[in-house]
Amino acid sequence: MAEEVAISNCKKYINIRSHGSLNVDETKSAIEEVMSINQNLGISKVMVNARQRNKIPSSGQSLDVAKFLAELTNGEIKFAILIEDSPAEHHFFETATTLHGGLISYFNDESLAIEWLNAS
Repeated sequence: MAEEVAISNCKKYINIRSHGSLNVDETKSAIEEVMSINQNLGISKVMVNARQRNKIPSSGQSLDVAKFLAELTNGEIKFAILIEDSPAEHHFFETATTLHGGLISYFNDESLAIEWLNAS
């Protein structure tokens, strides 16, 4: 499984560990799990650790997941994605998600990601 979803120890965040190659179905399943946690526990901040991803998804995969994420979360859940490479490498997915109404941003620094998640 390329996506592992868990609640943080402090119960403020949903953590997703994303590794290997992107599998669109697994990613959508993880987003559905986030929605379930949000509905049951009210947690609306998601930290995705994608530092173990071995390649950037194709434009088609990115658009498919971006639309799904934005439509399902309806702009009510924030996703901070931690990466090793440049955030500019992920601009297409971030833009597509934002244009469809999702809240997402890429970070190399976890403390900046947490600061963004906690900003109103």
